[in-house]
Amino acid sequence: MAAEDSWSGRLDALRALERAGRWDEVLALGGAFWTDGHLHAPIELAMDAALLSARARANLGDLPGASAWLKEVLLDPRTAEASTALTDAWVLLAGLLASSGDGPAAVQAIQRAVELLTKNLEDTGLRQRSYNGLALAYSQLGFGLHATRMAAEAVRLVPPSSGDLGGQVRRLNLAMMLTDMHDQSADLPDSERDQDWLAQAQVQLDLVEPELPALAPWVRLFHRVLDAGLQRRRGSVEEAIMALRLATAQGVGGPDTLVQHVRQELAEALALRGATREEARGLAETLLREIRELPGSATSMWHLENIALLARVAGRPDEAYQALARAMALTRRNIVAFLDTPVAGQSALVDAQALRLFNVELEQRNRELSRTVQDISRAALFDALTGVLNRRGLEIEFGRVQGRGAFALAMLDVDHFKAINDVHLHLVGDAVLRRLGALLQEQLRGPDVVGRWGGEEFMLLLDGAGLQRATSIAERLRQYIERADWAGLAPGLAVTVSIGVAVGGSEDSFSQVVQRADLELYAAKRAGRNRISPA
Repeated sequence: MAAEDSWSGRLDALRALERAGRWDEVLALGGAFWTDGHLHAPIELAMDAALLSARARANLGDLPGASAWLKEVLLDPRTAEASTALTDAWVLLAGLLASSGDGPAAVQAIQRAVELLTKNLEDTGLRQRSYNGLALAYSQLGFGLHATRMAAEAVRLVPPSSGDLGGQVRRLNLAMMLTDMHDQSADLPDSERDQDWLAQAQVQLDLVEPELPALAPWVRLFHRVLDAGLQRRRGSVEEAIMALRLATAQGVGGPDTLVQHVRQELAEALALRGATREEARGLAETLLREIRELPGSATSMWHLENIALLARVAGRPDEAYQALARAMALTRRNIVAFLDTPVAGQSALVDAQALRLFNVELEQRNRELSRTVQDISRAALFDALTGVLNRRGLEIEFGRVQGRGAFALAMLDVDHFKAINDVHLHLVGDAVLRRLGALLQEQLRGPDVVGRWGGEEFMLLLDGAGLQRATSIAERLRQYIERADWAGLAPGLAVTVSIGVAVGGSEDSFSQVVQRADLELYAAKRAGRNRISPA
């Protein structure tokens, strides 16, 4: 008995460290507990220590490592003796695999967890923990509606009591999923679209708020970022920015994924204000660099969706497209895995309405994926600021005209653009680029296209034009831009452009003609600006 009390004392100390958010210590001590105790300690206690270590590794951002560790633990033959901990382990593994992007393996883990749980349905605490864990797995697999239903059931089964850290975290997880439902409401079944998901999320946050003083700092941070997210979505951007700046300034520790979530929410809020848009882009760039270095960043749905969002804020539509396309491919694979592998015993876990909605969600997600990817593909070809084609879009348009005969490229650059930004600030500079894109589109004929090459450079692709005609078009556009009323954007503002023109034929590559047009653009600049230089 003394030996068992010793093991229990070590486990209690581990749980206290987890409540305090000391993940490095939990990772090390939990792993040592399993190594020492998987043969000698009560197996339920050893398994609980292993689960604590796996969660700590995940909170530190190493999802693949957490999955690998838990798989190794489950290979131990003694785990079969610990029915409760074994169910918890399979539920946690399902969530880790889903977060790491291994959908088919996650579906298999869900099936195994459900099979074990149906043998212990009388254990309300186990059901509650399993519902909460499976909700996180479903959310990571892309089935938010079913995830939200299961999270709500977990809270209903065992309503959190005062001082119940795990229960309050379950409420916050539910609030996060309800907020996601608001963001995804256009993709939900008709019967679910009109719900006020934000109001339901607010209810959960309000229920947690009186408990915050007694909870760990990282839980208070979780509450704060969720509340700021609700404010942002309701239009209170200034209040959201203020709360998030305070959270980052205080340096409250927590899981790496949570700290990242705070900074990402701040970047999204800052991007909604013109005065802080550059700050938002800088923060988004920093976060992108950090996420790209994380293990599993190319396969985790969580990471891919975050990369897509941050890339849009940072003005990187190509990267956003690639991340979203990858996430969509993973979602399609997850759908196929669910359709091919019915999850045994689901009817014993959730009500018939929830199961019906899950089937509807599966079918609807499958139908919408192709359309969503098409929309993403199209959006990724256009510049977010000006609405004209981006570099990738221009390259694709060149493929359309290549080999058909003559064409011309006109490379256009705004004269003294840095001075415009310095004198009138970046907001006016952005407005100049937007208006310039609109003016160019207004003046071009149907077959011709305009795109933003980068910075203040635009490119015109003139289908079937020879040098004389291309030069004439470029001169007409130069004069049109010079005569436009720019003072409406800022008093005394005048805008001119320099243009380099080059022609190509069926044997020319895009890069060759671009290089020639670029050389002519620099020639126009050297000659005094506000002029045309044809090759």
